[in-house]
Amino acid sequence: MQIYDDYGDEPVDVFQPLPEALYSRLYAVEMAGFADDIDFYQAHLPAAGEVLEIACGTCRLGRALATFTRRVTGIDISLPMLRRAGETGRPSCRLAAMDMRQLAFRIRFDAIIIAYNSLNLLVAEDDIRACLAGCRAVQKDHGRLLLQLFVPGPQLLRQPGKKLFQFQIFDDPQLGRIVKEILRVYDPEFQILELEERYRLRPTGGDAVNEDFAQQLRLRAWPAQTWIDILAGSGFSVTRCFGGYDLSPFISGTGSILLVVADRSCPPAPPFFRKKITSLDLDQGEANNPPVGSSSSTDGKHPTTDRHQFDKQHLKSVSSEDNPSRIHNTIQEDAMFCNQCEQTAQGTGCTKIGVCGKTNEVAGLQDLLTYALQGLALVAVEGRKVGVVDQAINRFTAEATFACLTNVDFDPLRFQNWISTAVELREGLKKKVAAAGGTIDFAAATATYAPAATLEGLIAQGQQLDFITTLDPSPDLRSLKQITVYGLRGLAAYTDHAAILGQEDDSVYAFIHQALADLTRTDLGLETLVGLALKCGEVNLKAMGLLDAGNTGTYGHPVPTPVPLGHKTGKAILVSGHDLKDLDMLLQQTAGKGINIYTHGEMLPTHAYPGLKKYPHFFGHYGTAWQNQQKELPDFPGAILFTTNCIQKPQESYKANVFTTGLVGWLDVAHVGPDKDFTPVINRALALPGFTEDADRGTVLTGFARNTVLGVADKVIEGVKSKAIRHFFLVGGCDGAKPGRNYYTELVEQIPADCMVLTLACGKFRFFDKQLGDIGGIPRLLDVGQCNDAYSAIQIAVALAGAFNCGVNDLPLSLVLSWYEQKAVVILLTLFSLGIKDIRLGPSLPAFITPNVLNVLVENFAVKPIAATPAEDLRAILG
Repeated sequence: MQIYDDYGDEPVDVFQPLPEALYSRLYAVEMAGFADDIDFYQAHLPAAGEVLEIACGTCRLGRALATFTRRVTGIDISLPMLRRAGETGRPSCRLAAMDMRQLAFRIRFDAIIIAYNSLNLLVAEDDIRACLAGCRAVQKDHGRLLLQLFVPGPQLLRQPGKKLFQFQIFDDPQLGRIVKEILRVYDPEFQILELEERYRLRPTGGDAVNEDFAQQLRLRAWPAQTWIDILAGSGFSVTRCFGGYDLSPFISGTGSILLVVADRSCPPAPPFFRKKITSLDLDQGEANNPPVGSSSSTDGKHPTTDRHQFDKQHLKSVSSEDNPSRIHNTIQEDAMFCNQCEQTAQGTGCTKIGVCGKTNEVAGLQDLLTYALQGLALVAVEGRKVGVVDQAINRFTAEATFACLTNVDFDPLRFQNWISTAVELREGLKKKVAAAGGTIDFAAATATYAPAATLEGLIAQGQQLDFITTLDPSPDLRSLKQITVYGLRGLAAYTDHAAILGQEDDSVYAFIHQALADLTRTDLGLETLVGLALKCGEVNLKAMGLLDAGNTGTYGHPVPTPVPLGHKTGKAILVSGHDLKDLDMLLQQTAGKGINIYTHGEMLPTHAYPGLKKYPHFFGHYGTAWQNQQKELPDFPGAILFTTNCIQKPQESYKANVFTTGLVGWLDVAHVGPDKDFTPVINRALALPGFTEDADRGTVLTGFARNTVLGVADKVIEGVKSKAIRHFFLVGGCDGAKPGRNYYTELVEQIPADCMVLTLACGKFRFFDKQLGDIGGIPRLLDVGQCNDAYSAIQIAVALAGAFNCGVNDLPLSLVLSWYEQKAVVILLTLFSLGIKDIRLGPSLPAFITPNVLNVLVENFAVKPIAATPAEDLRAILG
């Protein structure tokens, strides 16, 4: 490769913007024969182990360095580059799309490479430090970092501000002759190199015409000593510096290449706040907080209780002494403790890795984020007292609380950002509150918590915090607080969904802040905490009403709609999650591109909205509930977009096809940011084969939300009066993989033909395609919608109660619910707040509910477990 220093007069031409796909092709051609830097890396890499190459481009370097004993992982933010890497022969290294500022891996690396001035492309110092902090976080102790950095050489230093030219020529069999021009301007004041790369394509034959393209780049142009200082401040010890590929010593001011060998240093861990509770002593807890009910408990242990132990007559004999759990001193014994979902390990709590795929690191970061949000909430509550309300803090609190819900975000770096932001917002709000005359002195340690400077330090803080045990010394009061914490996560989810569609109410945000603040107190008794949990359910009804208004106000009321379960020939994108607006924007951006859009999981009911079904390329539904995605998604021949919650760990066979957006995140998976530019998703769909033939697999009906059902209320009422309709069953909730959920399939199959079945949420996928017939022309199986549409189901029940001039509990209606995550928790609290009783819940008891708290729920709301068989429940309900 020859470089020419004298270009002559610059021609006045018009250059097209350089497309990323074309650039990846030009880059591959230009760098194909370049190997000058390989000796440097070979000389300083370990002979064996895990190596990460950041900004790998077309994986030129990774393929050259990978050996039988040295495994190379290459990451790049550019999908065209990664596709080019895959097309250039079989790569001998693993590839992933990832931002170098947000590294997140489960494994740790023996060495990390950032080659060919790639780190210089991060112009902002904060971005550079974020990249280096990420490197350190994913490295093994004493791991090695190898860098090629650009530093301003003598030519630039002598001519600051002057435009300098270079050009080079290379040939490609298809593109022809390529002339690359490089225009450089160095700004010594800001230490920035402005760079323009121009590519003139000159085809050598055929009818192709000449084309000119250009792109603008900015590079951070620090001198060598600044780079060394930045590395030292980021936890790296620089051991060698070279000034060229011949490994000659670096001499400042003589060249523009700086090759760095640095080792990961091990500074002491940052100081952390003192743990408030080091052990659980019930006697001490009972002194201030009498336990719920009459049975005693010796520590914070939860029972391992199956659905048969749930029944009221067994409660008096169940004590935590007989059924120990894993809460006590989990930080010493295990790396994590999480018991917030139905599938929690062994019915007590996940202690090594979450059943959902959550790592111990992410579990600790979620706890730490909740802790930081409590501190922010304390200040927000005081702010409202003196008229200081910050809408940005309202939205942030809802988003960050939602991010801790099961199956939403698994990306440690995003939690690092949320934790830091929570503390920054807290400190900024303190100043405003103090200026308005409010107090900013709080007894709770959450109000003064200082986050560690590094991701590794935050992970250590989260694990040391042992969040659950800090909620309250009393096991029963701690259980009530956990119910509220998990209810708040569900409430925050609905609040965020509604806000995205422009529907907000400050009273909802005020309650979230008040509840988070109240959870820091240890002087609250039984009645207050029960009231707080029920208040969470009451406020959630308002939030779900806002969400319903957002959905129906934007996209119209759902109408009964048959949805194909098959597919048709063509490119395809699959959309999962819950977010209607994301789906709408994707439909807009894919219009006319020859791509059919399919739904997955909870997105099935979106086919019924007039504002969405109007798109001709919005075709059908693929797959079933969230927990089956690892079985179903490998066969989907297109791109896959996850919105909101319900993501599972993507398998390697389809991970490259997966994209996330909004609050959803997974390690090594490409994320579409707030701009909602779905171009990468669309390009991936166009690159994949799509469906190669049509398949007719029948249809299912959806769209029986409250507007539709109440539109035939007269027929429903007449059916009840004439005894054509004997009973209504609401069978819905979250689905899951745990054994025992076939109960819901068998129940629907066994419900008599003179009974109606309403369903909602992903629990319906156990029976959504059953042909149950109709009663008087009304289908017996009515799909009310998503779990987000629980408001619709409640309004149907309330309206029917009004029509029959009775209470909801007096209707011929039975609720048989399944639960998995925290949206289900807050919906249950909403039903309790409305006084609805006799709910059957399964398939198992929440691990965070102690026997005494369960006794309160049974006594007040007659909640009961699903029976061992559906026949038993049907006999009890119908007689």
